[in-house]
Amino acid sequence: KSRSFEMEKFAERLPISANRSPNGNDIVSSSLDYAQSHSIVMYSKQTQQLTHAPYSLLPTPIPRSAFDQATALGPDFNVLVDKICQDPKFIIESLESTAEDPFTTELLKIYKEMLEKNLYPQPITFGIFRSDYMLDAVKGKEPGLKQVELNTIAASFSNLSTKTSEMHRYIIERFGDTVLENRYNLDNLPKNQSFDGLPNAMADAVKAYGVQGAIVVMIVHPGETNTFDQRWLESTLPKHGTTLVANLQQNSQKFH
Repeated sequence: KSRSFEMEKFAERLPISANRSPNGNDIVSSSLDYAQSHSIVMYSKQTQQLTHAPYSLLPTPIPRSAFDQATALGPDFNVLVDKICQDPKFIIESLESTAEDPFTTELLKIYKEMLEKNLYPQPITFGIFRSDYMLDAVKGKEPGLKQVELNTIAASFSNLSTKTSEMHRYIIERFGDTVLENRYNLDNLPKNQSFDGLPNAMADAVKAYGVQGAIVVMIVHPGETNTFDQRWLESTLPKHGTTLVANLQQNSQKFH
């Protein structure tokens, strides 16, 4: 009953026809079934029960110029981050001003210890970067791209991102010429390749590292809710001949 009520309230806000069959409720219901049958799921922080991961019901339209700009900037930002990582003086001077933040303080402490022991920089470096953007809308002008952050610390949602994109494609294919009234063109929906791209890149990095028996370590916090997205990496890397230890706390004995 709760799920039905929530679907009905959400469907009322959709910019699509409500007084027809199929209607907005059918899209919401189909998306929920698709999400749960395709492992777009995670644990609820409140109840610890399995539920669907948060997702947008439909893809968000953005100007093509903004999308092309973000795509073109990706390699440049990657190079910029890599260059910064090779400049210890710049990093220390920049981060010491944020010493009141415990998380950053601990990272900086580890970084300095690595430098003192000549363990960094290393000849092989692998980075996973994700740039987040929003559109800045000014009246009378085309919305412009604004960077929110450049994430360098998490490998999350590579699996769920691809599956959510595939769900969008499924919804449009099923309801595009009825409820959605041909508002969406599948040719304008870019493919998300992080599903394979991230584990492939990790495996390539291990090969480039060139150490027999090297493994990938994923630090998992207690009470992690995004388990199934991470399990995809854990189950995929062995296909490349690489092992992933997905919980440093539970497997700490392997490092002694």
